[in-house]
Amino acid sequence: MKPGKIPVESPVEEVARLRLENASLLAKAEFLEDENRLLRAILYGKSSEKKPTGTESPLQKHFSFDEADGESSSPKHSEPQQVLVKEHARQKPGRKPIIDTLPRVEEIIDHSRE
Repeated sequence: MKPGKIPVESPVEEVARLRLENASLLAKAEFLEDENRLLRAILYGKSSEKKPTGTESPLQKHFSFDEADGESSSPKHSEPQQVLVKEHARQKPGRKPIIDTLPRVEEIIDHSRE
């Protein structure tokens, strides 16, 4: 073989290699399409709005994430506490009155034509 020349497979060997490569790529594409279909069904499926609390979702089951010591980073949910507030009467909306101690000046402006 001369330097600089690329070895060429025989046409029969090249076709066989390309068919194997094509078959493996088709199998991989089919797997990825199935996985995509599954994930879309989980995320946007019939019960996507009705997720039970405290249970693992199918998406989390499919992709299991390892958490340190099984602890969650979010705080635990507790019962809401009741806060007592002193009753009060609601004020009517509007401007606050001007303070009586301010001096008042009455100016009359006449817009009649002279």
